[in-house]
Amino acid sequence: MSTFWNPTSYGFAPVYWLTVGGIPVVFTERTLGLALPSGWGLEDASLVIDDSAEVGVEAIDRDRGVGVGLDFSFKLLDTDVVRDWLRRWSQQATITQDLLAGDTTAHVMDTTGWDSSGILYIGLERIQYNGKTGTTFANLTRATCGSLAATHKAGTTGQIVTDRPRHWRGRDVTLWASQADPSGHVCGSSMISQEAIQIWRGRITSSPERHSDGFSFNCQSLDRILDEQLAAKMSGDVVGTGAEYLLPVGWSIGAFMVGVDAADVEVWKTNVVFSPFAGMSATYKSSGEIRTLVSDAWAAAVVAAGAPATTHLGDWTWVQKGGKWHSRIKLLKDAAVYTVLPWLYIDGKEYSQIPTAKFTSGMKSAYDLDLNHFVNDVPPFCPVDPAGNQLPTGVTILLTEGDPSDVPPAGKVTIKSGDASCTYIYAVIGTSESDLHLEGLVPLDGQTPLSVGQFVNANAEILLSDQGAFDVLALNCLESSGTGLRGTYDVLARGAGYGLDASVVMQETFFNRLGSGAVGTLNGDIASAGASFVDLFGGVLSLFRLAVVAKPVTTEANAPIRLQVVDTAQGTNYTTTILDSDLLSHQSDPVVSVKRADVPNMISVLRKPGGQEESPILFNDFAAVEATGKREVQYRVDAKDRDALKNAALPAVSAHFAYDQTVQAIELLVHPGVIAEVGDAIWLTTTHPAVWTWSTSPGQVGYDGPGRVVGRKLNLKSGVATLTLLIDGSLKLFALSPAAEVTAYGGAAGAPTWIETGIQYMDHFSNAIANAGGPIGVLHYQPGEAETTAQKYNVSAAANLAGACRLTVSSQTGVFDLDVSKRSTLTLPQTANATTFQNLFAHSGDGSQWG
Repeated sequence: MSTFWNPTSYGFAPVYWLTVGGIPVVFTERTLGLALPSGWGLEDASLVIDDSAEVGVEAIDRDRGVGVGLDFSFKLLDTDVVRDWLRRWSQQATITQDLLAGDTTAHVMDTTGWDSSGILYIGLERIQYNGKTGTTFANLTRATCGSLAATHKAGTTGQIVTDRPRHWRGRDVTLWASQADPSGHVCGSSMISQEAIQIWRGRITSSPERHSDGFSFNCQSLDRILDEQLAAKMSGDVVGTGAEYLLPVGWSIGAFMVGVDAADVEVWKTNVVFSPFAGMSATYKSSGEIRTLVSDAWAAAVVAAGAPATTHLGDWTWVQKGGKWHSRIKLLKDAAVYTVLPWLYIDGKEYSQIPTAKFTSGMKSAYDLDLNHFVNDVPPFCPVDPAGNQLPTGVTILLTEGDPSDVPPAGKVTIKSGDASCTYIYAVIGTSESDLHLEGLVPLDGQTPLSVGQFVNANAEILLSDQGAFDVLALNCLESSGTGLRGTYDVLARGAGYGLDASVVMQETFFNRLGSGAVGTLNGDIASAGASFVDLFGGVLSLFRLAVVAKPVTTEANAPIRLQVVDTAQGTNYTTTILDSDLLSHQSDPVVSVKRADVPNMISVLRKPGGQEESPILFNDFAAVEATGKREVQYRVDAKDRDALKNAALPAVSAHFAYDQTVQAIELLVHPGVIAEVGDAIWLTTTHPAVWTWSTSPGQVGYDGPGRVVGRKLNLKSGVATLTLLIDGSLKLFALSPAAEVTAYGGAAGAPTWIETGIQYMDHFSNAIANAGGPIGVLHYQPGEAETTAQKYNVSAAANLAGACRLTVSSQTGVFDLDVSKRSTLTLPQTANATTFQNLFAHSGDGSQWG
């Protein structure tokens, strides 16, 4: 960065150029004639950035854990190239089946009129095709010219294929700068060379707006995208409960039985093993169909086992008691048998608590063995609550929001019926046409399950959750697109993440900061539906004084802008030193006060693990609350373990209460070559009179200590950078000394006895005289002259006379005349001759006092 900007001190100047994802044109301020970036085939000198406000990071929002990136606007002039790319498309087709992110053939209704090879657009993706048939585009090269591969669904608004982009909104934008020498020659041989750097990165947020001379675009910074809610919400209506269940095709049931006589001597034994759903597909069946399948499979298995099974075992039957189905095996009587001892095995698991069957005195020819325990533990058969209400273990949902194919195979679903709701863990998923079938419903701990009656006409919402360490969870959220193509952390379903390419995320900063220290000891459980990255991670970032910002990686070629986790607390491991010589004051005061957020004295930490809200953990600075009143802030941290969160948060909260009471904020205008990016710790050494080191006694003017950069803005036209710093000090703010124009005087012009000025100066002069306890010195000058002690009055009194401030002159130093026509003016003296009251006022607009 510094190597790029430093030459501007010697007459070099930046030339800006811009790329838009999927558009093969590099838009430049003027023709550069350099080699174009790979994948871009055309340069057009149509870019205008002069109307854009400053770019960069306004400041870090320390209570939300994210950088407040500044918007960027640009204009493309009305050139032939611009009009060609902003015109309506000439060719259009419609896909007839889903185009997955890795597919190399697109199936469409008709390709008539399309070239045999060329470019097509679908959604925000630009695709090159190298062959076609009547209904396909073949040999696809996906994600060209800076666009990203995505899955495109047939039957949706994203199914249209065109030869020109349909959408500009949402496309990635990168603003670059190349350096031109004083003669106007652009350095380097290619655009992306060592000399070029990235200035801004984000996305277009609106459609192009037509103007008389071109088209304007508004764009949002990369870090502001993290405030957008994720689309990972899947909800619908319950259309079935317990009516259909996904067949457990691998089930095996084994019944081992022994018949003994009255003396417990074995008379017979048999082992019947069967798989009731063998050879069937994993389809959905009603509970009645499942009962029939089990009964029929048992009968066939008994026949296959032969004697003694066929001699002693009858049908597998069913009976309903209290709204619950019980399974039974009929035992046939043998006069020699007194007791039958049964053991039942399901998938190798023994169910040994089955009651024995006893035959006494030859009274029964058959006996039903109730397999109640079997019913309780096997999913296809509904359990009941203590009141006898059926509790469904399966549900069929007609999704009204979301795609059934995007629902993960395991997760959580919330069923809401009136004022009642319950969140369940589900273990099995299947689809039948447009319906979604969930099985294995188990209520979350502490939640009351709904009955079958409450399921009727209920609303269901799938909670897409992710669990693990917070650094990994954050990366999953940023990079997941449902395609698996964005990087290592593209592991979540479509809609559960932002789908950012790994190249725009500096992953090591997440590991080094969010994955270490106290926060690194925590595991999270987040549910992304209807929430943004800031909602999900802003709390944990803020609590531990971290933030995610978009800033350049100054150690890499071209200074690529990436999302990074930075520290926001003070630090002394500084990266650079800022001196008075780095300050720029040609436009305005280089040091400005910044109002910072009020410091809290009460912090509540809220958990919503898996989207389930619970009572917050409260931390209080009781002494501060009692003295100054409550100032509360709440941080949401979706940690899995409440006690672990409480232990990790305690030292972080203590630091908020103790340190943040004294931190102060200032703005500096500096040369853009100063290497001080957002999140950097710096050392500030300045003698500027506005900066005040509060910790010295008495407070020292100037500052020599650490600071944290929490904002950096760049004026694209002037090149001035504005840094926002947090320092261990304050600003000493001075009102300007009065410039009291003389309106009248008494006596000679060269020796007046009284002088009148505007009444607005009355309080100022009277207070100065009272503070001095006698006459004060004021200097005389006329506009254009420099103030000097050679023209001085001693003023002994100030009075309100007929609406004017009349000053009584006790003596005069120097030979000079008052001249109202030349706007004679009075002001305070140099510091050496001033009173304590007069020292509260500055001499000039830079905030300095008189030397």
